[in-house]
Amino acid sequence: MQKRFCSCGHMFLVRYLSSNGLWRPLFIQTQQPRVQTKITVSTCPSCGAALNIHSLR
Repeated sequence: MQKRFCSCGHMFLVRYLSSNGLWRPLFIQTQQPRVQTKITVSTCPSCGAALNIHSLR
């Protein structure tokens, strides 16, 4: 897993899963210092921005 941050500073864990030969990122919402739940999200709960692996820091 990797730690990534939205432009607003909200932290996510990113896990990659292989599906049909392609690696797909799953964004897991966290609540520091532990993972709150293993629920994947597609938008940032803090600012509402759509999550894209290439736009996260």
